[in-house]
Amino acid sequence: MTFTTRRWSLVLALAGTAWGGCATSRGAAANGAPTDQVAVRVIDEAGAPLGGVEVTGRYQTNPGPTGSTCCREVVLGPVTTARDGLAQLPRPAATMTPVVITARRGDWPAQAVALPTFGAPNAITLTLGPPRAIEGQVTVPDDCPGGLLEVAASAPPVTAQATPDGHFVLPGMGPGPVTVGVSACGRSVTAAADGGAHRQVTLALPPSPKAGRYRAPAIGQAHPPAAKLAETGTAPGPAASRCALGDSQPLIAGDFDRAAIDPGCRYALARQHATTTTGTHPWQLARPGAAPLQLGGLGTEPPLVGRRVVVGEVVGDATAFEAVDLTSGARRLLGHASRVALGTGDVIVLYGAPASGGGPAPTGPLELVSPDGRRRSLTPRAAADWSLLEDGSRLLYRRAAGGTQPSEAHVYDLAAGHDRTIATPADRVWSFAGAREVVVAEGDRLFAMSADGTHRQSAAEPAATWQVLGPDLFVSQGARGAVTVRTGGRDLVVPFAWAQQRPRLHLVGARYLLLESGGDLVVGDGATGEARLLAEGARLSPDAAPPAAGDRIAVQELTGRTLVLSLSGTEHGRAVARGTPRSFSPDGRWLAVEAASPAPRIDLVSVEGPVRSVAVAARGGQWAQAQPPIYLGSAGDGASPAPPLVAVAPDQDSRRQLEARALSFTPLPDGDLLVVLPPGSAERPGVWRRPLAPPSRP
Repeated sequence: MTFTTRRWSLVLALAGTAWGGCATSRGAAANGAPTDQVAVRVIDEAGAPLGGVEVTGRYQTNPGPTGSTCCREVVLGPVTTARDGLAQLPRPAATMTPVVITARRGDWPAQAVALPTFGAPNAITLTLGPPRAIEGQVTVPDDCPGGLLEVAASAPPVTAQATPDGHFVLPGMGPGPVTVGVSACGRSVTAAADGGAHRQVTLALPPSPKAGRYRAPAIGQAHPPAAKLAETGTAPGPAASRCALGDSQPLIAGDFDRAAIDPGCRYALARQHATTTTGTHPWQLARPGAAPLQLGGLGTEPPLVGRRVVVGEVVGDATAFEAVDLTSGARRLLGHASRVALGTGDVIVLYGAPASGGGPAPTGPLELVSPDGRRRSLTPRAAADWSLLEDGSRLLYRRAAGGTQPSEAHVYDLAAGHDRTIATPADRVWSFAGAREVVVAEGDRLFAMSADGTHRQSAAEPAATWQVLGPDLFVSQGARGAVTVRTGGRDLVVPFAWAQQRPRLHLVGARYLLLESGGDLVVGDGATGEARLLAEGARLSPDAAPPAAGDRIAVQELTGRTLVLSLSGTEHGRAVARGTPRSFSPDGRWLAVEAASPAPRIDLVSVEGPVRSVAVAARGGQWAQAQPPIYLGSAGDGASPAPPLVAVAPDQDSRRQLEARALSFTPLPDGDLLVVLPPGSAERPGVWRRPLAPPSRP
């Protein structure tokens, strides 16, 4: 829980102190006012009454005869104090939420108290005075990254960011008592202050009581995991050769809203401007020296491009697929299916029938179509968990049980045309990107095996209690919340305490597993067999792993800070920004953070040496494949569908506008850029290839 979530309880505590000596019996108010009203007296610091002060009350209610807990705000007043400093507010009906009474006078800080839900007094006193500052110092223990700490005060709510050495100043405070607090690393600390005599505050964040909990040694004999251990590095390799997209400009002319390239960077594709977000979107593929091909995509995504053919949906019929020859443009109807893939040698995999009103069927026909049009049916009862292995040269599929035949797991070699049964029975199969190993569930046991079926090893049981993350990585959660990670023939126990909360899991490279539960972020190290507490008060996204580069990852704390942490524990973590981390630069030295600000902004922050920050007024963007790093962003507030495109080189803090209007852009592996220009631009609308030179210093 952060300090900000405690403000209501703090206000209530303060209100209880302010009422001392002010409350009267419900039979009569202090000034003789009827008990269906609350008397509010406002004074200055010398105790003199203040007239002309606006007083209001607010609380949440819901219609009905029962006590209120939400959800419509009721406003009492405003009323103005007389010369004697008194004002009368109607007493609210019975409510389960506090009633906040606020007094305001000119540019003085507003003061507020909260009436409790039961036994509220008939009279309260509020003290107003000119604004003044409360200042102090924040200290954090070694187990918590310092910097960018936000200090908050209640009544009135004021926040201020502490300096790198921990000093803070809260301006605009009133004369009354106030609680000041700070939250970081899953911990909070508060201290009482007073706008009168007690204006100096020290906030010392306590050390973590959890650090020792997650240092769990491996159980059993340790040996390297089956998968090769690897760092998560994003350091650039050799410069890519120039993409063979042709030299005509534009590459494709027309009204488009998105551009893409094929995996070999041989062809540029453009999606025709979409008027809806559903259905098949027509695409064009630019062929150097030939007319563009008119194609259907895969839903909103581009078609599949092979060496000699391109496969996509038939325009106007999202349930049918066709193959188009990249050289001649000849088209071949493949038929109706629910899913398609393109393997090695341009072998096309077709699966299932189009989904009906009852949803997709659990099984369907699976067949292969060779480049010359020959078809081979593998099974009429293939399960939906089929996939291409490695570089697309093998197909893993499962034939569902039927009649007296048990279910079977198969691997089909697309190049050799050989089909091998690797497991019987097979209730489910898993494949993994870049791995030659697969996992098969046979009854109540999980087996890891090579794709050719020559190696087989029992991995875990019972199968229903284990989550499969890799060919040698399995996770299970116990009844009390503890998580067991099995890899390399050993078990690693992570003692989470939240049995009701399923942990969020992400692989980072082939070495590290991130687990988060209840704000505790733990890294399991496949090389050392240990689990370490990486951060507290953080949250992993359920959809995607956090940005990673080499040994570093970037996560967002619940307080809003962006932390850069070392997976191996060889570097101290540090706070580099406030916002949501998005991506590291290709060389891993800069991090793009979506700032927590009213106006769209991306902060480019350095993660090596002293923290530097370069602000980019843009809504989203991405890094170019260039050295030194260049960030490309869509400038503006997002209102324009074709905002200016800007390039920023954070090493030099230099920037320039690349295009006055751009619908979208795609960085190329060779460092160039595809840009989609809309109608009405200075140049012809369409997809243009632009060289990307580093921006000069302004």
